[in-house]
Amino acid sequence: MNDLKVSESFANVAAKLQTVVSSDTGQTTQASAAKTPLSISYDGATGGYRISGDGVNQSFARSDVIASGLRQVEFRKETGNTSESLFLTSNSGGTCCSYVGGGLYEKLINGSGQVSATDLAFTYGYPSRPSQVPTTGKALFGTFLFGTLVTDTAYRLRGSGVVVVDFATGQIRTQGLARQTRVYDNADQEGPEWAGSSRISSGSSSFDGDFTLGGVSAKWEGAFYGPSGNEVGATFYGQSPDSRAAFAGFMIGKAGPTAELYRFIPDLPYDVLFETQGAKVQFRVADGSYTYKPGSSEQVSLAAKDIVSAESDARYTIYRKIVADGTEQLKLFNPGGANPDIKLSYTTFGNFLKTIASGAGTIEQSYFAVMGVTGPTILDSPRNGKATYNAQIYGDAMAGLSPQVRKDLRGAATFLVNFDASTFEGSMLPILINRTSGQSLAYDPILFTSGFASGRSFLSDLSQNNAKVGSMSGLFYGPDGVELGGQFQFRITDVHFKDSSGFNPVLSAQGVVVGKLVP
Repeated sequence: MNDLKVSESFANVAAKLQTVVSSDTGQTTQASAAKTPLSISYDGATGGYRISGDGVNQSFARSDVIASGLRQVEFRKETGNTSESLFLTSNSGGTCCSYVGGGLYEKLINGSGQVSATDLAFTYGYPSRPSQVPTTGKALFGTFLFGTLVTDTAYRLRGSGVVVVDFATGQIRTQGLARQTRVYDNADQEGPEWAGSSRISSGSSSFDGDFTLGGVSAKWEGAFYGPSGNEVGATFYGQSPDSRAAFAGFMIGKAGPTAELYRFIPDLPYDVLFETQGAKVQFRVADGSYTYKPGSSEQVSLAAKDIVSAESDARYTIYRKIVADGTEQLKLFNPGGANPDIKLSYTTFGNFLKTIASGAGTIEQSYFAVMGVTGPTILDSPRNGKATYNAQIYGDAMAGLSPQVRKDLRGAATFLVNFDASTFEGSMLPILINRTSGQSLAYDPILFTSGFASGRSFLSDLSQNNAKVGSMSGLFYGPDGVELGGQFQFRITDVHFKDSSGFNPVLSAQGVVVGKLVP
């Protein structure tokens, strides 16, 4: 959709979102969304665009451009108390689509104590002829989503996902995750998931079907674009039954190999919320930060500026900073071929440590979190047959109360997985290193038997000497589950240590296991 030379009009699918928002509080008082007719044309003389239909009639010229980049261009015109803007996707950097584009027109009228907004979301371009759409095989489209969501206030949505098409049956599915930016104050936060299903219309290159955004039922409508049907564009719209939420937007994408959705961890080009048991880890590209929030506890956040280069090596990158009540640290395992422990591409882990001054001593809060790259759920399917994974364990432990001894946990592990039966078994061989003396001692194997492995997840009890001592759960990562990562905790008798009363104390341990498929 770049390098347009002559004036022309485009086929399109559009939706209209109308809202009224309090200019004092930013709270929404009215909201509705529906499909709408629209005319979109390019003016070869001015290099601009004209949007008309459903009460809208506006032209935007090159002189109205206020921002442009490799993926988008934005126009704006202001007259009195009215502001009109047009957001269009761009392919100037070859990043997405040549035959389909997406757009969002917005008109804001500032009235007495309120702002009335009209948003028109649309896809436009050069639809494929029915004969150009494949009738056999499957295709995966990586998609970009943009739109507006109105609940208690207005949010701008941006997200990435997939459209999966079975051309033989005509079935289409989509899934993805958005981030939302509050229009009122630009606060950014995790947004809703979306999902949809449809079927290619008979003798056509178009489709329409059911769509959900954040659990709210809606509709989506789109088409395949280009001479081989290898691009897709769709518009979505909907509102909740009580009209407390309404939204409209578009998604566009291009067909590509499944592997493109699985990124090598160090090369992630976008913000991501990693899946981890019992907590959230948010990675942000802008400052290279990792933020860990264990449940309702206070979060720990460290950025690239906090890296301690003198203490980092091929195994770990060390982050540390001083905070009001002590220090925060992240020990981040380095994926890649240079790590001598295990060479991972789609999985890593972090040990988040917070040290708090308390009287004459300190309180240490230690958290372990596995982080990895999985594909969208609709792409996940269990591997067939049996597989072996070699793994490493990392963690920490504490034994005794008088005195209290802290230890680091290391060791090897093996997983024997039967994907056909959804079971696995294996063992870990724990080695504990006394932090004070440096003494390293091996303990009896910890077994995982009768483990359950389904889809991309696994879980198991842990046992030692025929007694249950803990539990473990995790996920398979990367294309077709070539790696795995999980978290565990166990309590065993510390046979190598006696406390001041002469008894073997209980040793409490926590940690992570990361591994890769044996070819």
